[in-house]
Amino acid sequence: MTKRWWLATLALVAVALYNSSLLAKQGTVNTHDGQAFTGEIDDASDPANIIIVIHGVKTTVARNDVQSIDYQQDLTQQFQDRLSKLPPRDVKGRLELARWALDNKQFELARKAADEAKAIDPHSEDVRTMLDTIQATQAEPTRTPTETAIPTPTPKPGEAPSAVHLLDKDQINMVREYEMQAPADRNIQVNFTDDVVAHYLGGGGISIGEFNSLANLEKATHILATDDPKLKRDVHIVSDPVSLLDYRNKVHARVLAGCAAANCHGGEKAGDFYLYRVPSTAAWYTDFYILQMYQQKMLDPKAVGPSTPVGFPMIDRTNPTNSLLLQYGLPLSKATLKHPDVPGWKSIFSGQDDLTFQEIAQWMGKTLKPFPADYGFKFPLPTGKASTQPTAPAPTPTLAPTPTPVTPPAAK
Repeated sequence: MTKRWWLATLALVAVALYNSSLLAKQGTVNTHDGQAFTGEIDDASDPANIIIVIHGVKTTVARNDVQSIDYQQDLTQQFQDRLSKLPPRDVKGRLELARWALDNKQFELARKAADEAKAIDPHSEDVRTMLDTIQATQAEPTRTPTETAIPTPTPKPGEAPSAVHLLDKDQINMVREYEMQAPADRNIQVNFTDDVVAHYLGGGGISIGEFNSLANLEKATHILATDDPKLKRDVHIVSDPVSLLDYRNKVHARVLAGCAAANCHGGEKAGDFYLYRVPSTAAWYTDFYILQMYQQKMLDPKAVGPSTPVGFPMIDRTNPTNSLLLQYGLPLSKATLKHPDVPGWKSIFSGQDDLTFQEIAQWMGKTLKPFPADYGFKFPLPTGKASTQPTAPAPTPTLAPTPTPVTPPAAK
C-alpha cells in the first residue's frame, strides 16, 4: 500500500512539473509604471499574479499592474515580418527595428538588424552608435521590482578616478521623490516605515478610509508635503519613477557608449565632466544626477554684441535641443554649441533628425518634469583627475525636497 502511495505521489509531482514547464514561456512582462521583466513567464497557474523566473529568481507581478506581455516567439515573428518588409538598402528602417528589439530586450534580434544596417553602410555613425548601445545595454544587470541594495563597486584601473563616491540610498530616495509625477507614477511602489502612516493620520485632516483609497503616489505626496522631518524620512520610494526608468533603459547606455569611453569622459582625460561606467544602481543614479547638475560656462553664440559667459546645462528640460548632451553630440558643422576641439572626439548623432537625438530630446522635454532639478542636497561632481576627487560624499540633509502638495479629499 505504501509503495503504491509513493508511486502515485511521484506521478502527480511529475505531472505538476511537466505542466509547470509547459506554462512557462520566454518573454517580457511590461507594467503600467514602465518596468519590463524578461524571463520565463507563467501566466496561467496563479489567477491574481504573473510569475517571471529571471536567472532562477522568481518575481511576482500583480495582473492589475501588467500593461502587456510580449512572448519571445511572438516577438521573433514580429521582427521577421517587419524585417522582410524593409527595402534592401533601408539603413534607417533597420536601425528603427534594432531600437524596437532593444526596447523589448531582444538583444540578438537587435544586433541582427544593426549588423544588416552595417553591411549596407559600414561607415554610418548611426550604425556605430546603435551597436555600441546594444553592447552597453546588454551588459547592464537585470533588476527585480523591489531591489534596494545600493552597491559601491570598484571601477577598472585606468577607467575612473581613484576615489569613487556615489549617491547613497537616502540621496537616491530623494531623487526618486522629486522625479515622481502624476499620472505616470500613480502606482509607484512605496514603503512606509516606523508607523509613519499612523502618525500622519493622527494629525487629522483625512480619515483612514480616505487615505487608503488614494494611489501610492498620492499617499507619499501627502506625507512628504508635511513639515515634519521625521515623517518625511520614513517614506521610501522603492521602485523607479517612469522618467528614471526611461533614462536607465533608453538614455544611459547611449550616453555611456557615446561619451563615457575610457579615453573620454569615463577616464583620466575626462576633465571636469566625468561619468561612471560601472554597472550598479548607485552608479547610474549618480550619472543621472551629474547630467542634471552639470553646466558649462561659455559665450552665448546667439548673443548680439559684447556678452559675458553664461551657464549652459547638460540637460535643458525646457529647451531640450539646446542641451549640451545633445549639442555636443552633433557634428561641428551642425551644432549651435560646439564640442571643444579635442583629439579623438567623434560626433554621436548625424544631425537633429537622427533617431537617437530625437528620442533623447523627447525624454528631456516630455518625460522629465518641465523645470530644473532641485533634489534638496548637494553632491560634489567628480572629475577625471584623481587628485581632485572629494574625500567623502556630501552629507545628506535631514529634509527631503517638498513635492507639490496634493489636496486631500474632504473629510466625511
